[in-house]
Amino acid sequence: VSRPGGGPAARPRQMAAELECQQLSGRAAPLPTESSSLVKFDKNFVLFGGTNGQQLMNTTWVFHTAYEDWRKANCRGDVPLGRYGHSAVVYRKCMWIYGGYGLGGVAPAAPEPSKPEPLSSVMMGYGKQWADGERGYTRVTCGLLNSMYVLDFGGMTWQHVQH
Repeated sequence: VSRPGGGPAARPRQMAAELECQQLSGRAAPLPTESSSLVKFDKNFVLFGGTNGQQLMNTTWVFHTAYEDWRKANCRGDVPLGRYGHSAVVYRKCMWIYGGYGLGGVAPAAPEPSKPEPLSSVMMGYGKQWADGERGYTRVTCGLLNSMYVLDFGGMTWQHVQH
């Protein structure tokens, strides 16, 4: 890789604001995904979630521009379930995510005229097979999500935001 103006890319020994990450052997990178979120924080890019059509991702990856490599983040706290199609923004050194599509989501359904059901109690019934990385394939119900989470970059800690 070359920088504008020629010459090899510099590999600094330390980064000023190192995010806590796990260096994986070789040229590690996230799985190919769609509908994930990618945000810029300082001189790095942070990737969360997405799907490859078989799995819902809930991993956080950091692309360190100084090293020009990906590292899987060692996140703690209340890590969100896998999701895709969610919104993400950086505000005050945190990444905020909202919504998307994933496990336990909801969708509007035609209520019975005499007994309307609240939106939050009606589950999407697609029954698609999604992979759970630790338990293999299981039948799960997916739908639209209205949950919000925040990732504090200082400690790489996720927190569920009650709203």
